[in-house]
Formats: sequence, C-alpha cells, structure tokens
Amino acid sequence: MQLSKKKVVGLGGLALVAGLTAVAANVPAGAISASGAVNIVVEVYSINYSTTIESPMDGATYEQPVVKFKETHARVDNVKYYLTNTTTGVTYELSQYEVTGDDVSGTVEFTLDLDDYGGYGTYIFRSAIVSHGSHFDDEDSVQFVYASPESPNVPNTGSNNLGAFYGSLNIAKSDLLTTGLIGFLAISLLALFVIRKSSKTERK
Repeated sequence: MQLSKKKVVGLGGLALVAGLTAVAANVPAGAISASGAVNIVVEVYSINYSTTIESPMDGATYEQPVVKFKETHARVDNVKYYLTNTTTGVTYELSQYEVTGDDVSGTVEFTLDLDDYGGYGTYIFRSAIVSHGSHFDDEDSVQFVYASPESPNVPNTGSNNLGAFYGSLNIAKSDLLTTGLIGFLAISLLALFVIRKSSKTERK
C-alpha cells in the first residue's frame, strides 16, 4: 500500500512538470524575464496623413494680382490655410476654405486677389493638418512674390522740367527714336521741296 502511494505521487509530479513545460513552450521568447515578470510589447503604427501644396510654385513671381491656390491632402480630419504677407507682416487665416471631416482625402482649389491682402510683396502660403485644437501634425508651405510689371525704358533727360514732362508721358526709348526719325525725314523732304522751288524761281 505504501508503494502504491509513492507511485501516485510520482505520477502526479510528472504530470505537473509536463503541464508547466507545455505552458512555457507556448509563451513567446523574451516574454518572461529572469525575475518571472511578463513584458507587454505595444506596436504603434503611423498614420499616413499628408498635405501638399501644388500651386503656387515655390519661388514663383506673379505680375497679376489674381493667383490660383491648390492643395492636396490625404487621411485628414482638419486642414487650415494661412497666407502671410511678409512685407506687411500680416497673416490671414483663410477659414472659408478650411477642410473638416473624418479621414478625408481630396483637393482644394481657390483663387485670391492679392490686392486684397496687402498688394505687392513677398507671400508665404501654408497648409496645416490640425489636431487637438492648435497642434500641427503636419504642414506644407511655399513662398512667392507679387511684383509690378517692369516699367518701359524711359530715357533719362535730367531733372529739368522737360525731363519731368517726358517722364510723365512714359514714352519708351524705341518710340522716341521712331518719332525722331519720322520728324527728321519730314523736315528733310520739306527742305528739299523749298530748295527745288527756289531754284525754279531763280531760273525764271
């Protein structure tokens, strides 16, 4: 009877060892530290949200006030747009074009008259993906210039009244030369006519 009890205890011990071995085999390597604590590993996947400004081009110069703006975004909840006139130092939030939604992808296009935003100068256009009120998750920006067309090449006639008069007329040098040649030819023809007529009169 005593021997039977020992066999039972021995078989029970073998079963316990086999059970612990099976559990250990199913636990991933590294999950149990030397002290016996379980390490929990959390994997964080990035969200592929983005915003890209396609127009205006970075570094472009415009001589007309109306400029086209185009921005493309992917997987966003909120995109805001800002236009800064660096010449005046004023930043405008273009809230009328703001994008809101849930995991939105698409394109926003609009035009602005820069004369309404300070006129000639250097501008920075910025698109920003916003979360938590004011935190920018991602943004894109371009810088461009709105400048006046080049003035015609007006001859430098000095600071006298005649020069001021020519300057006020805004006559190009090429136009002035053409007018001078026409005048010279007209005077030359008139002089030849007078000389010829005088010659005929003397002969009579």
